[in-house]
Amino acid sequence: MNFEDKVIITVISGIVLAVFLDLQAKKQYHHVKNNIKKVSIEELLEDKKIHKAKEQIEEVYEENKEKVIESAKKIPQKIENSYLKNLESLTLPYNDAEITEINLYFPRFLKNKKTEMYQVSRKIKGKVNPIIALNILQKGPLEKEAGLVNAYYEGVSFYKISYDEEKQILHLFFDQSFYSHNDVIMKDRIDQICLTLKQFPEIKSIYYWIENQLYLKQEKCERKVIKYKEETKIKEN
Repeated sequence: MNFEDKVIITVISGIVLAVFLDLQAKKQYHHVKNNIKKVSIEELLEDKKIHKAKEQIEEVYEENKEKVIESAKKIPQKIENSYLKNLESLTLPYNDAEITEINLYFPRFLKNKKTEMYQVSRKIKGKVNPIIALNILQKGPLEKEAGLVNAYYEGVSFYKISYDEEKQILHLFFDQSFYSHNDVIMKDRIDQICLTLKQFPEIKSIYYWIENQLYLKQEKCERKVIKYKEETKIKEN
């Protein structure tokens, strides 16, 4: 093969290769172009679906907003009733007139910044379960119970209670307000609750929870108690 033939073959090969590469490039371009359009259309449709679904949700909410609000208002009452139902068997003894005598416990400050615990007696009209006992305790000492203070005051938020009947454990749930950095206040607070609730024979242990974290398991109330001599009148529950 002479030189001219080699040149012709080389030129023809180059042309064929260029045409082939051009066709491949156009093919790839159209493929990418079509895919880009396809993806864009799908995304657009998806956006429309999301927007439409959002509008439907808003319409349903507006139509049922009042019902939702009313249902939400009833939730705390339902929860409270469920806790009370769980504590039906836990009531202190009461007489024929449904008067319950309950002991409450409040600290008194000493000069050395320590405290001593006092027992006061109250007569309550109606049955008393642990929730009612804690509510009465949280209201603090009466005016005539001079010198007594309350570590378990109304600013401490108690929001849930449950009773394990099989193990006879009472679970008390508080938020962060239950915890005090003052060791004296913290001890008095726990002792007040323990001494008051241990009047219920069915409660063998008390578990204290803070923000759903177990803080303390208590089986005994190891605190010396002094009986307060002042008697109180019958108070309506």
